[in-house]
Amino acid sequence: MNDKENTNKEQELNDLFNENYSNKTYDKIVKKAKLISTLRTICITFIVVLILFVVLGFSWLSLMRWNQEKAMKDVELFNQITRPNVEELGPEFIGRDLFNGTISYNRYKEIEGTPVNWGDQVFNYSIFGGVRSVEGDRQFQIADRRDGQKRSYDEETKQRMMQFYHPSVDYDYVRNDLINLKDYPSETLMEVGLSFDQSYTPNEVREFLPNNVTLKWYWADTYTDVERLKGGR
Repeated sequence: MNDKENTNKEQELNDLFNENYSNKTYDKIVKKAKLISTLRTICITFIVVLILFVVLGFSWLSLMRWNQEKAMKDVELFNQITRPNVEELGPEFIGRDLFNGTISYNRYKEIEGTPVNWGDQVFNYSIFGGVRSVEGDRQFQIADRRDGQKRSYDEETKQRMMQFYHPSVDYDYVRNDLINLKDYPSETLMEVGLSFDQSYTPNEVREFLPNNVTLKWYWADTYTDVERLKGGR
């Protein structure tokens, strides 16, 4: 059987270089060889592209997850410093595209064990790094009927925003809402922000306040642009 196959192959080879061998048959063999070579190249290219696609896909997912975790840590740290009286439920991952992702935090304030709704906060993070706030902590103002001065409210929850005064700035008008506490029932729970006439230590502040007042957070003046505050008072 092998001798017969070898004989056939030798005959085909001899026919190929035979001057009487038809050009039509020669062209057919060349086309067949080209087709096989083209198919082989296509298969190799397809496999390489598939492997490259899988590698790039896993690399993209890993990079996005790494930036997502970094963004969450940055948001947590930033809120611990700037919003220590605001608690977070989340995060909730809204969506992700090729280069960006979106994280949402449902927030609330805890007042003596009672949760009070606070505005949600939405952040965008990028595959190239960095995180920025998209929604949250937006305010609007309404003039108070008692004194005519404007008060700030949270845009989403309509909760009144606390207003603070810097001891180094002379204000034309200083609002004192403590005198209004007598208008509320004794069982009322509320969050109150206090501004002082000068700098005090945490122990001194604690001594100023009744024992039934829970201190949630302090403001530490590490840097304040007093001139800007003076211009905006």
